[in-house]
Amino acid sequence: PVYCTNPMSFAAPAADGSPLVIDQSSSATAFVNIRKAAEDGRKIPEGWALDASGNPTTDPAAAMKGAMLAFGGQRGANIALMVEVLAAGLSGANWSLDAPW
Repeated sequence: PVYCTNPMSFAAPAADGSPLVIDQSSSATAFVNIRKAAEDGRKIPEGWALDASGNPTTDPAAAMKGAMLAFGGQRGANIALMVEVLAAGLSGANWSLDAPW
């Protein structure tokens, strides 16, 4: 399947101080970064995109004809944090590290 950047936002209150706010795309990068690399004649980092045949590429022109890859790394960690906050923080249940197993 081919996915867009599918931006998502999440916020939760904090007992003390500022709320937790996550605002990110579900792709490895924004499409504008790939387009800018193409305009500047630069390669894109590995892990950002696939070409039209589904092969990994560092060529931004090939990436624009292919697909952007889904997030991982810190964005994946943000999703895990969001689920933890929804499942434990807002419901009053145990946090994962405090679970009795």
